[in-house]
Amino acid sequence: MHHIAITTSNLEEMGKFYQQLPGLIVQQANLDISGRMRSLWFQVEHQNSTLMIERDSISKAPAAFVLSLKDSGKTEQEIESLDLAWDGRTDFTLYFRDPDGNKLGYSNYPDHWNSDLI
Repeated sequence: MHHIAITTSNLEEMGKFYQQLPGLIVQQANLDISGRMRSLWFQVEHQNSTLMIERDSISKAPAAFVLSLKDSGKTEQEIESLDLAWDGRTDFTLYFRDPDGNKLGYSNYPDHWNSDLI
């Protein structure tokens, strides 16, 4: 994956939210011609992928943006202790919501595929 973009009408609040998530590193802020921030880009740690939070009048996002628990540098218990809007879990993933209601998660799914399932 090269990048994923999420649009929001509330870029400042969304930027603050994503800056506090383990596994995301601020890469750059982009300004419009008036000097107002138009987007904030994050490097997904240990990957060559970028998350772009972009200003728009309509908030849009994928069904769920899931980060690797391993790449976050945190344990499951440390992630669970964060003050996030938790929204369920599966066997491998903890889900939460960002300020716009977009679904995110941290997954500890194994890095290998079971060849019996392929």
